[in-house]
Amino acid sequence: MSVAQPYFQIKPPPGALDRLYAVPPGFAAQGQILILNLGPDADAIRVMLIPTGQPPSDSMYIAYDTPIPANYTMQLQELGLNNGSQILVRSENGTCTFTFTGVYDIAYGVSV
Repeated sequence: MSVAQPYFQIKPPPGALDRLYAVPPGFAAQGQILILNLGPDADAIRVMLIPTGQPPSDSMYIAYDTPIPANYTMQLQELGLNNGSQILVRSENGTCTFTFTGVYDIAYGVSV
């Protein structure tokens, strides 16, 4: 059974790698990340997907120092996460917000 999940949103401090979302135990999730630069200048962002039980490593970045122009929105779509997986995000200047929205599935191990 899939359940709509409204959203999780953060605006990390400048240069800080912060957790946007962690899949609850026994669940899987599918969704998208919306990134909005609210600042008057360009920013650079990082997005890392950490699989269950793994320590963070550079190979887990799906976006690394990706430039985001001022007042611009970027979307990362069709992200699938398993039980316990995490999304970490970073904004170089601290002017970007990150929103994860989608659904989660209570039948862990079933494709959502």
